[in-house]
Amino acid sequence: MSKLIVDVVELFWVGILSLLCLYAVYRLTNTLRLYHVLFGVSPTESPDLVTGSSVAIQGPVTVNKEAPHSSVATDGSESPIAVYVWRILSTSPGGGSVASGVEFGSFAIDTDSGEVKVDPSWLREAHDAPILSKVRTDGYTLTVPFRVSLYTSPYVHIVHEATTMALARVNDVIEAELNLSPDTDRFESKAIPENAPLLVFGELLIDAGTPTIRGTDDTPFFIANCDLNAVRSNLRRRALYYVILFTGALLLGLVILPME
Repeated sequence: MSKLIVDVVELFWVGILSLLCLYAVYRLTNTLRLYHVLFGVSPTESPDLVTGSSVAIQGPVTVNKEAPHSSVATDGSESPIAVYVWRILSTSPGGGSVASGVEFGSFAIDTDSGEVKVDPSWLREAHDAPILSKVRTDGYTLTVPFRVSLYTSPYVHIVHEATTMALARVNDVIEAELNLSPDTDRFESKAIPENAPLLVFGELLIDAGTPTIRGTDDTPFFIANCDLNAVRSNLRRRALYYVILFTGALLLGLVILPME
């Protein structure tokens, strides 16, 4: 009986440490992929508007249509909100981030070559993220180790302080009944308002004379409100963290699991 208990405990730890290793490797792979894509890239305020080209564009944001629900989901900025990322946090034991996503309106970057429209929909598709109004905790709980939260994704780098509020503030926006406490659980968002500096990487598409930068199967989409050197530095720190996490889990496994 005692041997059975020992075997079950060992199996439990093998499972936990294996998941940690897989999580670290998966996140490290995503981070290094983006670092490789951005390596050697030079952002420009005067892009050559050629369909199919991969380019990093920087400049101030112009907003044609504000992001949905930004008046309640962000900090109440006087300027129209172009885009914001959000997450719902459970304060219950073992909670944490239970859903995350991105909301955006119609916005562009003002460059020396004219306005370039920005389409961040790749972020939502790549992270399998819900629209805020359609979020369901049963369908979007982040329990799978391969689920990358859009809010903390390496493809989004918004550096200013997050807005935190009670979940009750956005309850009227969300159509489904959530199995969460509106008073104790939290909602967080980070927004980019009009005229803020913006850095975007993606593929250019010229449609009916309108240039748009977006993500594709071959070219990922990246958005930030800081310079590229800060982004690269952040990616290096992320990569180091995942290497340490993987190494730590591996060494812990060697220490606590008996050798045959």
